Amino acid sequence: ALERARDLRSLTHVFYQEAKQRIDESNEKFYYAREILSQKRALLLQEKKELEAKLATKKKDLETRMEQESDANRKLIQAQLEQEDLLLAQKKKDIETKMENETEEKK
Repeated sequence: ALERARDLRSLTHVFYQEAKQRIDESNEKFYYAREILSQKRALLLQEKKELEAKLATKKKDLETRMEQESDANRKLIQAQLEQEDLLLAQKKKDIETKMENETEEKK
C-alpha cells in the first residue's frame, strides 16, 4: 500500500510538472503574440499619423492654390480637395479595420 501511494504521488507530480510546462509555454506564446500585436498596432498608428500629415499638407497646398486661381480652376481644385478627403477617409478606415482585425485575431 505504501509503494502504491508513492507511485501515485510520483505520477501526480509528473502530471503536475507537465501541465505546468504546457501552461508556461502557452503563456510565453501569448505574451509573444501580444508583443507582436502591439508592435503592429504602433506601426499602423504611425502610418495613420504620417498619412494624415501628408494629406493635410497636400490639402493646405490645394487650398492655397485655390485662393490664387480663377473661378474656373477653383471648381477643379475643390473637386481635388473632396477627392483627397475621400482618400483620407478610406485609408483611415482601412487602417482602423486592420487594427480591429488584429485585435480580433488576438482574442
